[in-house]
Amino acid sequence: MDGITIEDTRTDANTITVEKFHDLLLPVLHKPILTPKEANQLTFHLTELLMINNCEPKVLRILSRYLSKKSYEEIVEERVIEHFCGYPLCKHNDPKKIKDMQVNSLVKSLKMPRYYKSRYCCKNHYLCSEFYKNQLSFEALFMRVNLNQPWFAEDTVENGVVLLDQYINMKEKGIEVDDLDNVIDMLRRMNVEDSGSDTKAQELIEKFEGFKVIEHTGTQKSNDIYGNE
Repeated sequence: MDGITIEDTRTDANTITVEKFHDLLLPVLHKPILTPKEANQLTFHLTELLMINNCEPKVLRILSRYLSKKSYEEIVEERVIEHFCGYPLCKHNDPKKIKDMQVNSLVKSLKMPRYYKSRYCCKNHYLCSEFYKNQLSFEALFMRVNLNQPWFAEDTVENGVVLLDQYINMKEKGIEVDDLDNVIDMLRRMNVEDSGSDTKAQELIEKFEGFKVIEHTGTQKSNDIYGNE
């Protein structure tokens, strides 16, 4: 099993933090709805920012408020062109392995190995990326409302977003997971194939199903799960 190493997702001065992301969105943070022009400009800036930089987990969750499946795919494409792992949490750069490849539509739709292996540093980050994308809306940004709500306020989109790698790390550390069944169900629904089979996704499902919850004293907060302050 390919692991998610600390080198893949390490942070540095170029990593997009919540503070940096907040500064980028300052011109539109107060607006409940964006015009098509504003939405296009914001999407462009987000793509430009993420194509060569990785981001913090909390930022990736916040991005779900502004990204659609299509705009996320475009970010992945741009990262690959720049030889970065397609998953925005990762900063791995490898011009020899990660590169834009011309593949036919069948290979792309089936997500065959030669397609995703040229776009991600490892199988885990491929799965994490697909898992994240599947939670995004098809709705265009300019059609969305209540964009001015505080981040992570009750009933916001980002509050319901799950990052698969966070759960993998939690499992390895024996941290209690209240909604593990939900994660397993989401994995089952994923249409991720490896040479015509979903052995990788199934492997993760089996590992999560075999996860014995360790009892802790006190209440586990969602912020603890994601390492937020």
